[in-house]
Amino acid sequence: RPLTLITALLALIAALVGLFPSQKRLTALSSQRESDALSIAYLQLLLRVHPDDDALRRALAHNLAAAGKWADARSVLAPLLGQPHEGGRRARMEALEIDFLIVKSLTTDSRERTGLRNDIARQIENLRTETSDHGSLARLADISLAMALPSVAARIYQKLAAVDKAGRQRWLDLAATQYLASGAPDQAARAYQEAAQIAQDDVEGQRKYTLLAIDAYLAASQGAQALALAEASAPHFAGDLAFMRRMVAMALAQNDTAQAQRSGRALVALAPDDADILSQQVEVEIAAKDLLAALALATRLVALEPANNEKRTRMAQLAEWAGKQDIALEQWLWLAREPSGTEARANAMRLALGKEDDGLWLALAGQVFQARPMKPEESAALVAIQSRGRAPKQLAEFLQNYAKRYPLQRAQWEALANAQEQQGDLPAAIASWRGMSPQLISPPESARRQAELLLRAQRADEAWAVLQEARAGAAPGEEAYWQAYGDAAWARESKPEALLAYRTAWEGGSSNARAIERLIALYNASAQPEQAIAVGKQAYLRLAEARWLLLAMDAASQASRWEASRDLSSLAQRDEVKFAGSEMYWLLEANIASHDGRKARARKAYRQALALNPAAVPTRVQLLWFEHDYGDAQQLGEHVAKWQSDAQAEPAYWPVYAVALLKLRQVDASLGWFEKQAAAKPDDYVWQVGYFDALADAGGGDAAQRLRAGMMPRLRARLGAAGKAAKPPEKTLWLAYASMVRHFEGEPAGDQVLQDMLARGHTDADVYALLVGSSLAQEKFDKARYWLVRAEADQHKLPAYQSLAVALAQDDRQAIDRILQLQEKDLTPADRVTALRRLGRNVLALSLTEKSLLEADDASSERLRQHREQLRAQLARRIEAGYEARNLSDLKIKRTEVAVSFPLEAGRATLRLARNALDPEAGGVLRHSGSLDENDISVLAEVAVGAHPLRLTLGRNQRDEHSLTYGRLELTHALTKRWNARLDVAINGLTEETSALRAIGSKDKVAVGVNGSLSESVYARAELAGQRFNTRQGEKLGQGARLEGEIGTQLSKGSPAWQLRLSGSTERNRLVDSLPASLQPLAASPSQAVEGILSSRFSTLGVGATLRTGQGEGMERRPQGVVDGWVGRQWPANELAYSLRAGMRLPVVSAGQVRFEAFYTNVQGGVSSQANRGVGVWYRHEF
Repeated sequence: RPLTLITALLALIAALVGLFPSQKRLTALSSQRESDALSIAYLQLLLRVHPDDDALRRALAHNLAAAGKWADARSVLAPLLGQPHEGGRRARMEALEIDFLIVKSLTTDSRERTGLRNDIARQIENLRTETSDHGSLARLADISLAMALPSVAARIYQKLAAVDKAGRQRWLDLAATQYLASGAPDQAARAYQEAAQIAQDDVEGQRKYTLLAIDAYLAASQGAQALALAEASAPHFAGDLAFMRRMVAMALAQNDTAQAQRSGRALVALAPDDADILSQQVEVEIAAKDLLAALALATRLVALEPANNEKRTRMAQLAEWAGKQDIALEQWLWLAREPSGTEARANAMRLALGKEDDGLWLALAGQVFQARPMKPEESAALVAIQSRGRAPKQLAEFLQNYAKRYPLQRAQWEALANAQEQQGDLPAAIASWRGMSPQLISPPESARRQAELLLRAQRADEAWAVLQEARAGAAPGEEAYWQAYGDAAWARESKPEALLAYRTAWEGGSSNARAIERLIALYNASAQPEQAIAVGKQAYLRLAEARWLLLAMDAASQASRWEASRDLSSLAQRDEVKFAGSEMYWLLEANIASHDGRKARARKAYRQALALNPAAVPTRVQLLWFEHDYGDAQQLGEHVAKWQSDAQAEPAYWPVYAVALLKLRQVDASLGWFEKQAAAKPDDYVWQVGYFDALADAGGGDAAQRLRAGMMPRLRARLGAAGKAAKPPEKTLWLAYASMVRHFEGEPAGDQVLQDMLARGHTDADVYALLVGSSLAQEKFDKARYWLVRAEADQHKLPAYQSLAVALAQDDRQAIDRILQLQEKDLTPADRVTALRRLGRNVLALSLTEKSLLEADDASSERLRQHREQLRAQLARRIEAGYEARNLSDLKIKRTEVAVSFPLEAGRATLRLARNALDPEAGGVLRHSGSLDENDISVLAEVAVGAHPLRLTLGRNQRDEHSLTYGRLELTHALTKRWNARLDVAINGLTEETSALRAIGSKDKVAVGVNGSLSESVYARAELAGQRFNTRQGEKLGQGARLEGEIGTQLSKGSPAWQLRLSGSTERNRLVDSLPASLQPLAASPSQAVEGILSSRFSTLGVGATLRTGQGEGMERRPQGVVDGWVGRQWPANELAYSLRAGMRLPVVSAGQVRFEAFYTNVQGGVSSQANRGVGVWYRHEF
């Protein structure tokens, strides 16, 4: 029945429930008993029934692992190992346990064990991070220790300390222990330090863990952290000497001297009488550079152990270092009493020497040097003691005693002699110097020392004798001896001996200022300026002091060695800052610049000198002379007015004021200053003569003549009867007399006075220069060369411009070239350009001209500009084209021409091409058939010969018939400075004396002429020519001679310039009897004579005037013009003759010019019935 069935089933279920326990209980029971197959099978059955039961799965895995079935166990756990929840963590923990069991079952040398150990370490680390369970962490730590993983265990204990507040100190202790075991003392130190912080109420624990932390920091080489911890924990170790000692040691190990000092002082305060602690602190204070504190501690140590020499030595050292020399000396002296106090005595002597306690040093030295001789440094100390001279008696006694035991060395002998000298015992000192053996001192040095003492003893003759005796053995390098010898000779005024001595000292390398100054002065006094210059320059280079170069510049300036002056000036300008504060330098610079014509530089130099010393009268006077000789009249006037009140009472101004006012054309005011100067210095004849010349030039000729006449008798009386007395008192009187004689009696008489001066022994350069200048002025060039040679024989160097003037006058090109090579710097730029042009070096001359004009003053620039324009014209390449129309009576000529000109090395060449159209009028003398047109080609060569060019022309005049080849030679030669001779030779020249002759004839000519100046404003010219007239076929028409002349005067110079002249000419020709056969067909009538073509007689005489404007030569960029007129008579017609010519040259574009010319005249071959006229225009361009 159903009910019965249901009841039976329920009963069965109840029985089963009662007989079998629950699942949880079965699981718990299975984990509490040993695993056996039945339990494992039962758990497996349950797990199949409840597969999601994590606890049942872990239990089964545990039993399987316990039964040694590790693989099955891990297989059972596998589904849980990746789970993030607590069940997964427990499963991973169980898996770790399984692996741990496996590892324990393996031998220690098993490879599998090593790999599994690393896996366990990884599992432990993962579990450590994800669990906070105390039991699990503790189990992980145990496994880590069992697996020899101290670092892992340490981190687990570190985490336990974080999660287990109650057991934190214990866990930190364990963590630190494991950190130490794993070789991480720094982490151990932090763990111990944290443990110490926890133990705040446990003093012993805190001290324990602090010390452990310090040890760990030190083990980790983190001394700074250890020291910081110790310093922070010091209050907890108050009174602990061991801890304080350790702090000091740590601070020293860390080079933290400040901390060591603080800790050490605290330690000393705890044990003030502990010698070891005090000694250690002494070193600490030294390291901290607190020497006074160290010295105080060392003093306490010495007080504790007064017999301890080591402590006293240290105290003495510290006292020295701290600058307590008295304390140090006291300790060294205490130590010096000991038998072993050798070093102490040496130190005491050193300090005594430093304190300059010479008596104490000598007392100590007496003890020290009983056992040994002096060392070199001790001998030096002895010399220092002697030089101070505070204990000369003790020093002498010491050395005398020392000499009984040891032979004296050089320095000791010197000290002895000097000590005796300081005592005033000069004889003993002299004897000491004399007693020194030659091995110790050279005889010249001994003589010098003796001489110095003999001079002090007022025994100058003995001193000189001693010096002279040693001279033979004195080497050039013994500077002091030669200095002493030179000084003695200087004092005795024995200049040759002094010069020898100072020169020897200089050549031996002396840098003694007195010797150098005196040597330069002696060279100057003995007329050896080159040597004085060389010494001054070398002294500047050797010593780098400006004054030596200034002395050299002064010597060069005084001797007029201008080339050397320029070199020295250039050397000074390289470092002009060094000289800028020297008035002397600027005056010397001004002198050099004045000589060279560099006015701007000279004026700047004078102003610099005045800026340094505004009231300096010599500088003012030099500036006035400069402005007078080279400068500007306006500035001269300003200076004269500015200083006039000062000049009234200062005689130095009077000479320059007298001549300066003449330049300013203030003659009356100048005479007042002359009278003041003449009254002050009536015998200064040279200046007075110069003033007379300047007065005459300024327009005071009458006053100058009166003054000359008044001075001449006085000068004659002074010299004695017309200069025939014995040797005059002064050369300057003879020079003044020569000037006066030249003025009153002429150049030859003045030259004779100068020659008398030479005969009397006044063979000076300025006398020769005056003779050369006078000979040049008289154009006696051979005589001028003679005086130049005489001067050179007497070893004089005359001004270079005089030598050049003679060479130019004689056209001695070799001499000109030599002067340029050897004396170029002594010539002005204009003179150098003149010489170069004479040598044909025009390109170089132009370059020099352009450069010199940049610095030239007004006086020289005009001459240089003339050179420049002439050189530009000479060196320019030119092309010229022109057209001219002319009427020669009955013949019209139209000329078109082109010329090309280019420079040669010593001249110029010109090629000219022309087309001439000749058109004779009907009814003329000759009838022409055929064309008279001409093509003309010519070459002109100009070659420099002397001062004037040689002109050579060669050309061809081409017609359809009867062409001509023609030539011409023109040569000018200088006869004198004012007169030139001229030669003019022409063959087949085209002549325009008559229109017929131009059409059918030619002319041969040989002419000789002279031209020159009769005075400054009057000129003259004369020429005599032999001439022959031919037809173009070469048939003779006639021959004769022509004489022409001209005399004129220059009415005004500059622009415009006026000239007036009287000129005339006459010619006589002997004509052939009849027309040549070639001309007869052209004759207008059968009876036509040659007289109709050429005049047998023709003369002119008249006056003319010329007006010129602008510059006549070169390409100066301004208009130029000329107008010339002449009127007179011509014969044989005895009719009025006249001519008018005008020309103009206008600059256009940059290098071109246009020239216009026109003329009108009736003067032509004796025929005046029909005028001749012409006009032309040309354009020239220069490249």
